[in-house]
Amino acid sequence: TKENRLDVTAQPYGMNTTVIYITIYAISLPGLQAGFAKYNPGTGASDADSVALGKKAAEFGWKVSVATNFIIGFMEILGCFLGDLIRNTVPTA
Repeated sequence: TKENRLDVTAQPYGMNTTVIYITIYAISLPGLQAGFAKYNPGTGASDADSVALGKKAAEFGWKVSVATNFIIGFMEILGCFLGDLIRNTVPTA
């Protein structure tokens, strides 16, 4: 309402690219790799088995990513309530 426009909205959180890269390369990618290690069909598997196990591995990586996003969101919500306490307790650099 600052500009009296109804066709825009605020983005209070913004695009946090630092957390996006950390999540992708430190959590989601290892989760996907763990899924492929867990559901490795081996050398004698048929094409249908390889596709089915590949889907299970991708689903495992997806579940890891969803759980990670939930935990990050929960920590951000805690920051709403504990932000002033943390800011007043921890010395500034």
